[in-house]
Amino acid sequence: MGQRGSRQARSALGVRGVCEERSVEEAVNEACRRWPRAEEAWEAVKWAIGRDPHGAGPALTESGMIRLMVFDGARSIGLPSVRAVYVVGPATVTVREVLFQEAVHLYAGNA
Repeated sequence: MGQRGSRQARSALGVRGVCEERSVEEAVNEACRRWPRAEEAWEAVKWAIGRDPHGAGPALTESGMIRLMVFDGARSIGLPSVRAVYVVGPATVTVREVLFQEAVHLYAGNA
Protein backbone atom coordinates (compact mmCIF):
# COMPACT_ATOMS: atom_id res chain seq x y z
CA MET A 1 0.00 0.00 0.00
CA GLY A 2 1.43 3.35 -1.01
CA GLN A 3 1.60 6.43 1.19
CA ARG A 4 -1.77 7.66 -0.10
CA GLY A 5 -3.45 4.31 0.64
CA SER A 6 -1.82 4.16 4.05
CA ARG A 7 -3.11 7.64 4.91
CA GLN A 8 -6.63 6.68 3.80
CA ALA A 9 -6.53 3.50 5.92
CA ARG A 10 -5.40 5.49 9.01
CA SER A 11 -8.17 8.02 8.43
CA ALA A 12 -10.82 5.30 8.12
CA LEU A 13 -9.67 3.84 11.43
CA GLY A 14 -9.70 7.24 13.14
CA VAL A 15 -5.90 7.18 13.48
CA ARG A 16 -4.11 10.52 13.18
CA GLY A 17 -0.69 10.92 11.64
CA VAL A 18 2.06 11.85 14.11
CA CYS A 19 4.50 14.61 13.12
CA GLU A 20 7.65 15.56 15.03
CA GLU A 21 9.37 18.91 15.42
CA ARG A 22 13.03 18.85 14.38
CA SER A 23 14.15 19.12 18.02
CA VAL A 24 12.05 16.05 18.83
CA GLU A 25 13.74 14.04 16.08
CA GLU A 26 17.12 15.03 17.50
CA ALA A 27 16.07 14.06 21.05
CA VAL A 28 14.83 10.67 19.83
CA ASN A 29 18.12 10.04 18.00
CA GLU A 30 20.10 10.96 21.11
CA ALA A 31 17.93 8.71 23.28
CA CYS A 32 18.47 5.80 20.89
CA ARG A 33 22.22 6.17 21.38
CA ARG A 34 21.80 6.12 25.18
CA TRP A 35 19.13 3.46 25.82
CA PRO A 36 18.88 0.11 23.99
CA ARG A 37 15.07 0.22 23.79
CA ALA A 38 14.42 3.95 23.36
CA GLU A 39 13.00 3.41 19.88
CA GLU A 40 10.40 1.00 21.29
CA ALA A 41 9.41 3.51 23.97
CA TRP A 42 9.07 6.24 21.35
CA GLU A 43 6.99 4.03 19.05
CA ALA A 44 4.67 3.23 21.99
CA VAL A 45 4.15 6.96 22.62
CA LYS A 46 3.44 7.66 18.95
CA TRP A 47 1.06 4.69 18.74
CA ALA A 48 -0.94 5.90 21.76
CA ILE A 49 -1.22 9.56 20.76
CA GLY A 50 -2.03 8.70 17.14
CA ARG A 51 -4.93 6.49 18.15
CA ASP A 52 -6.35 8.35 21.15
CA PRO A 53 -4.78 11.81 21.42
CA HIS A 54 -7.35 13.12 23.90
CA GLY A 55 -7.18 10.03 26.11
CA ALA A 56 -3.42 9.44 25.99
CA GLY A 57 -2.57 12.31 28.30
CA PRO A 58 -3.95 15.20 30.30
CA ALA A 59 -4.61 18.61 28.77
CA LEU A 60 -2.11 21.39 29.44
CA THR A 61 -4.38 24.13 28.10
CA GLU A 62 -8.03 24.98 28.59
CA SER A 63 -8.83 24.13 24.97
CA GLY A 64 -7.41 20.63 25.48
CA MET A 65 -5.47 20.78 22.25
CA ILE A 66 -2.02 20.81 23.91
CA ARG A 67 -1.47 17.68 25.96
CA LEU A 68 1.19 15.68 27.84
CA MET A 69 1.85 11.96 27.32
CA VAL A 70 3.78 10.15 30.06
CA PHE A 71 5.30 6.73 29.33
CA ASP A 72 6.94 4.96 32.27
CA GLY A 73 9.90 2.79 31.33
CA ALA A 74 11.82 0.09 33.20
CA ARG A 75 15.56 0.10 33.95
CA SER A 76 15.91 -3.71 33.92
CA ILE A 77 15.09 -3.86 30.22
CA GLY A 78 16.75 -0.61 29.05
CA LEU A 79 13.42 1.14 28.44
CA PRO A 80 13.54 4.87 29.25
CA SER A 81 10.64 6.94 30.53
CA VAL A 82 9.27 9.46 28.04
CA ARG A 83 7.41 12.75 28.48
CA ALA A 84 5.97 14.23 25.30
CA VAL A 85 4.09 17.51 24.77
CA TYR A 86 1.90 17.37 21.69
CA VAL A 87 -0.71 19.42 19.84
CA VAL A 88 -3.88 17.74 18.58
CA GLY A 89 -4.97 18.79 15.11
CA PRO A 90 -7.89 17.65 12.94
CA ALA A 91 -5.89 15.01 11.06
CA THR A 92 -2.48 15.00 12.76
CA VAL A 93 -0.80 15.17 16.12
CA THR A 94 2.40 17.24 16.31
CA VAL A 95 4.93 16.43 19.01
CA ARG A 96 6.47 19.75 20.09
CA GLU A 97 8.76 18.61 22.91
CA VAL A 98 10.03 15.31 24.25
CA LEU A 99 12.14 14.32 27.24
CA PHE A 100 13.69 10.88 27.69
CA GLN A 101 14.77 10.01 31.24
CA GLU A 102 16.21 7.07 33.13
CA ALA A 103 13.23 5.00 34.26
CA VAL A 104 12.17 5.31 37.89
CA HIS A 105 10.94 1.72 37.99
CA LEU A 106 13.45 -1.11 38.03
CA TYR A 107 11.13 -3.70 36.51
CA ALA A 108 8.29 -3.56 34.00
CA GLY A 109 4.82 -4.56 35.14
CA ASN A 110 5.20 -3.70 38.84
CA ALA A 111 2.10 -1.97 40.13
